[in-house]
Amino acid sequence: MAQIPISRTSRLLKCYGAEVHQLNKARKELREARNKMEICNAKLNKVRKEHRQARNKMEICDAKVWEIGEELQAIELNKARKELREAWNKMEICDAKVWEIGEEFQAIELNKACEEIRDARNKMEIRDAKVWEIGEDLKEIEVISIGTEKEMKFSKIRSIHKEDKNSAMSPKDQEFDDQIGK
Repeated sequence: MAQIPISRTSRLLKCYGAEVHQLNKARKELREARNKMEICNAKLNKVRKEHRQARNKMEICDAKVWEIGEELQAIELNKARKELREAWNKMEICDAKVWEIGEEFQAIELNKACEEIRDARNKMEIRDAKVWEIGEDLKEIEVISIGTEKEMKFSKIRSIHKEDKNSAMSPKDQEFDDQIGK
């Protein structure tokens, strides 16, 4: 076996020692890193566990809220149905009252209308009778006035003819005068 010089050996030992030292240092850092990783992993597991617990609690609470919501909805629905029934009953009572009042009111209005019709008919008959009387009076007055007008015309014509007797009359005028004289 060949002999390695001491100086070289010591250098190799130094290098080896330095490498071993670096290796040990690296191993120590690795252990520390592993320890830190395990601590972090433990913390992560703890956080995951807390997260699971929180999720479970949330699901339980959600289920409770759902049940409470269902109960509340049922309560609200029943309350709304009860209010609807009460409102319906009130409406029917009011409708019945309105119907009764309406029947009474209609009867009153009908009687009132019949009475007004009777009054109007009586007034109309009275006015018709008055108009009839006035019409008869007017006819008589008209007949009398026409008669007096004719008499006045005839009297004027007679007076004119009497004045003109001395004048020569045509046969037509003589005939007209004879008719008036009749």
